[in-house]
Amino acid sequence: MRMNMRFHCLTGLLIIFALCAFGLLPDDAAWAASAKPLLFLVAGQSNAKGSAEKPSSIVVPSGAFWNGKEWVHPLRDPVFPAPKGGFCPALAKSVVDATGRKVYIVNTAVSASSSNPAYFESRKKSWSAYGRLRRRAAAIYRNAAAALNEPFELGGAIWMQGEQEAKYYAEGFISLEEARQGFEDVLAWLSASFGRVFVVGIGYRNGTDRYDSAHESINELLKRTSRRIPHCSFASDMPMRLRSLGLMQKPVNRQNPHYLIRGYDLLGEDVGQYVARHFTAGRW
Repeated sequence: MRMNMRFHCLTGLLIIFALCAFGLLPDDAAWAASAKPLLFLVAGQSNAKGSAEKPSSIVVPSGAFWNGKEWVHPLRDPVFPAPKGGFCPALAKSVVDATGRKVYIVNTAVSASSSNPAYFESRKKSWSAYGRLRRRAAAIYRNAAAALNEPFELGGAIWMQGEQEAKYYAEGFISLEEARQGFEDVLAWLSASFGRVFVVGIGYRNGTDRYDSAHESINELLKRTSRRIPHCSFASDMPMRLRSLGLMQKPVNRQNPHYLIRGYDLLGEDVGQYVARHFTAGRW
């Protein structure tokens, strides 16, 4: 697989140089084709991991993802660690379409994980400074970057987490202030470690008034908190819209619904378009 990627990169560069030498590529196309790939870290909980009922039909030939051992090309579902499908293919496609650059994804999300230090069920599922997920994500990223064997630009981190905080808040385990402190701390860590941070909102879950209200409060808290952290911005409110669009489904033997693959595709497209603007606005 590594030799495959090296061959594709070398072949692509030779073609680009030849076309540029003969003036056969317009300036924008030449820049995009020769620019370094963008590498994104994805972090958060189950919706960042991907919990769709089936894989997306989207295939990104100029993308790849890290499966924990090697880079897999092209980028298509299931993108590790999703069992079937998630938002990564649509995200990558939107960025590739807008920038012309290759996109590589390292997904470190963990289901049912939380970020506040005031209350968590397991250190193995905590993004707080007391948990183990920060060290795990950093180690996965280092291994993936070392195995890439080509120059790249770190595009930043895409953060999608907060459903667990909404559950804890609804059930009285944490306050909004404790949730805010947790988000602020983990977003500051992501910014210091990976540069840009693109925060994705949370959606509804089990449909009761108490939980719906908690999810709305936590989603607004994520928006406000993300604006206070350097190099951090709120990328998408799409998750809040998916239930009204009929794009959520409750699987058998599970308490809460997850997004259907059409919902993940919409979400990935929306996030990808926002992310891509950060890499195109200054060039044209």
